[in-house]
Amino acid sequence: MHVLFSGQVQGVGFRYTALSHAKEVQLTGTVRNLPDGTVELFALGTKECLEDLLARLQKSFAGSQIKSVDFQKPIHQFAEFIILR
Repeated sequence: MHVLFSGQVQGVGFRYTALSHAKEVQLTGTVRNLPDGTVELFALGTKECLEDLLARLQKSFAGSQIKSVDFQKPIHQFAEFIILR
């Protein structure tokens, strides 16, 4: 999946939390801050693991921190889950 998160998602540990949760549910992919203030996440894995990751992120950043989640068509393959700079 390719997801763009908006809201208060930069400067709050979002990428490191995503990295931790993604590794726990055995996903591969990347997460990075974008210049417009959003966070971009690419993740590959089973549907159940992807849903688990989203649920964990929404629980970790409950309330107003995640204002929207925009799904895009995935176009990459990854060997592990990493933070891009």
